[in-house]
Amino acid sequence: MSTENKEFKLRECPFCRKSSALLRQPYFAPLWMVECGNCHCISALFETQEKAVEFWNRRNSDNE
Repeated sequence: MSTENKEFKLRECPFCRKSSALLRQPYFAPLWMVECGNCHCISALFETQEKAVEFWNRRNSDNE
């Protein structure tokens, strides 16, 4: 399992609005997800870091 962690800008959590999101890999798969360090909300699993970050940062409206 790769532990390479590039620098990515993660938006605040869409639920608790804290800026404590972390890009990580679950122990059971060579996939990537983003987890809020405050409320522990997690994203879906993705094959690349870039896809996980893109999903986490996407909002219905960018005018928030």
